[in-house]
Amino acid sequence: MHTRFLLERTGAEFRHEGQARDGSISWYGEGFINGTNADDIVFDKTFHQTREPLGCISSIKTLNSGSWEYIRKKCGIDRKQPDAAMLVWLRWNEMIERRAEWRYRLEDMESAWPEMLNRLGLPSTTRPGIPWGTRGPNPHSRKHHGDYHSFTWDELKDINTSLAEQTKDMAGRYGYT
Repeated sequence: MHTRFLLERTGAEFRHEGQARDGSISWYGEGFINGTNADDIVFDKTFHQTREPLGCISSIKTLNSGSWEYIRKKCGIDRKQPDAAMLVWLRWNEMIERRAEWRYRLEDMESAWPEMLNRLGLPSTTRPGIPWGTRGPNPHSRKHHGDYHSFTWDELKDINTSLAEQTKDMAGRYGYT
């Protein structure tokens, strides 16, 4: 949602998980087949926004049952699997990689901002100063959930060594250590 708030400060109209005049900001985006989802939203551009994997995996673990049902339908991943959150991070990023024309790290929004505006055909402007937590969540805003747990790489390896190594390799390609 933070990206949506930034883009709307330029005068553009975006929606979180829905369609607006200028676009949609949605993690559901890769659930789309041939550029459309069940609501027939068509995307002209697809950007791949990555997030730091350990915090993101920790957040995925807390998703509600509706989100998990969507994940199960799209990826065949069941929430009850011990490695489910790690597998979602890895598989979802693999899927979006295949269709995205550009990737940026959420944590690097300041430096990615000019290119994002250019790719969207929006006028160049200074990135609005919206700090994390102010009308836009911090990158891991699900920490307040009772079942949130901050995973470490060692904990992920204890759950599934091979999958943890694949996840760490992908994270490294994205610039995370």
